[in-house]
Amino acid sequence: MTSFSFRTATFTSVAILGLLASSEARAAALWVISFESRLPFNSCVRDMDRILRNNGMTDIGGDAVGVGGTKGSVRAHAVCVRRQGAGPCNTDGLSIVISAAGDNVNAARDTVQSIRNSYGNPTLIDCN
Repeated sequence: MTSFSFRTATFTSVAILGLLASSEARAAALWVISFESRLPFNSCVRDMDRILRNNGMTDIGGDAVGVGGTKGSVRAHAVCVRRQGAGPCNTDGLSIVISAAGDNVNAARDTVQSIRNSYGNPTLIDCN
């Protein structure tokens, strides 16, 4: 079972609450997915920052475990969750949680899927 750090859980909770609060009087549409990556944890935030920029996101910001950005009426966040010792070459692995909220569920879903598809499933690095 993968355990989430308190900091990661707090960041995720604040990000989701921020997304929900940003929709003014209407309820926000929220879409969330998670997946495991075959790449080392240390590259996650840098990769996600690049992916958000390549997907046309603006107002991008984050910290050591995640990054978020805005596109149109949708705010999206990618949180990198360290999985100790589960990565290649005895490094830490990761799971990635991508969430998006906006005025409509289709835009939130499409944003999450676009980010996920842009990440792909990179080839495991060669430890030799």
